[in-house]
Amino acid sequence: MRIEVSGRSPANAALRRDEKSFVAACRDRANALGDLWVEKVKISTSPVSSTSGADIVEALELKAEDLELAVLDAAAADIEALLRRRGEDLGGIELDFIQSNHEGELIDAIHDHREWDGIVLNGAALTHSSTALADAISSARVPTVEVHLTNVHARPEPWRQNSYLSPVCWGVVMGFGYRSYIAALDLLYSRIAEGQQA
Repeated sequence: MRIEVSGRSPANAALRRDEKSFVAACRDRANALGDLWVEKVKISTSPVSSTSGADIVEALELKAEDLELAVLDAAAADIEALLRRRGEDLGGIELDFIQSNHEGELIDAIHDHREWDGIVLNGAALTHSSTALADAISSARVPTVEVHLTNVHARPEPWRQNSYLSPVCWGVVMGFGYRSYIAALDLLYSRIAEGQQA
């Protein structure tokens, strides 16, 4: 049994211009994953020294971006480790992890895995904008579970209420932090196991 787990790194489109609100946003994101991120990520709030206000803003943005990428990398590695352990518990499921910020790479990965038993996909912001990703899922005809760490329906932006992926996916799991991925893997496993018994 082989299941692909892929997704787009959830990029923060509007990096905070002051450090306090960015740190708060990182902590919120950490809380969404439970203790996983809180233990792994150290948030530095040391002041930035500069001669001009513009330099300070630019430095804060770069520092914020570096921190966010570190948070995302730590979370992705933790989620991958958890899923590999869960795959072993379920009898040695072969998992392939793909993470990319590029829509075309995700589409290629879906097509490259069309012979696999399932796909767990976190499309992040592409969920709400990519008909090409939806077409790839539809044409691959592989049972796909759309996952999100947060409950997108509880987010304040109205555009997050729409998913181009949901109509072509077998199901959607969202709002349970890293547990969304584990639930998606368990659901795909049970679907495949039930199909093999029939």
